[in-house]
Amino acid sequence: MSAPSGTNNLRTLASVVSLDGWIGEFEDNNHATVHVDVVFQEASFGADPADKVSFRIRLKRAQILLNVPENEPLTIRRESIARTVVSDCTEIETTRETEASAKAAASVAAKVNQGLSLGADANAETRAALRTQSSTRRSVGRFLVQHFKEQERYGWTISSSDGQPMDGAPWDAGAEPRLTVKRAQERNSEGNKPSMKIVIRCRREDIEILDLEPKHPAITEKLRMSAHRARHIAAAEQVIKRAIERKGFLTAPDLSNKDSVVMVADMVVMEQD
Repeated sequence: MSAPSGTNNLRTLASVVSLDGWIGEFEDNNHATVHVDVVFQEASFGADPADKVSFRIRLKRAQILLNVPENEPLTIRRESIARTVVSDCTEIETTRETEASAKAAASVAAKVNQGLSLGADANAETRAALRTQSSTRRSVGRFLVQHFKEQERYGWTISSSDGQPMDGAPWDAGAEPRLTVKRAQERNSEGNKPSMKIVIRCRREDIEILDLEPKHPAITEKLRMSAHRARHIAAAEQVIKRAIERKGFLTAPDLSNKDSVVMVADMVVMEQD
């Protein structure tokens, strides 16, 4: 099912999550299904010249909440709420090309300096010393989805069953609605459509920071020292915090606290046209 035009006010933290949603067409009994289309993926940070570091992030766990704003004529049908499930597993293969260590490159250079013959074999050795490829296979798309209720909001805690960062969609948005709502009254004469709000959040400990690199090459080696790495982790947290503030989320969390709640995305969804 394609996403409708009845969605607006989408805010997301970079591209770590893709979010869409809609309320289906109301039937004669004033019932409609509510759909949430979410895909977890990798996001890159550090493109801003003011950023001191560059890095990638992935989420290990997140929560999706659905609520009916005050004064909206909608009631959530509790018996319709999608329950706890574990989705199927999919295997993908990743090929990564990496540069060889400085020691290996120096060894090749030493042979050149010693005046050794550089035939086809030597050239092949040089290329192998400077660049290697590795392939890994891993399981993705296997999610544990647990439902919960928080005051008047219903939600789902999503994580990968193996504890690794999430990658992909935890459910089929079109075929697996999150819940059903009942409209308390017919649409008014102005034609206003009822709406709901989707919120995605996580904790700081659920954010995995990958490939953290200072943008100044002269200090790259220092990053390997634990004290310097802690400092650059703090710099990465400030980059994420500024991204949250730029999106206009009301709270800017203390990312040095592993239990801080981070707003990842939110949007308002309406009945599809």
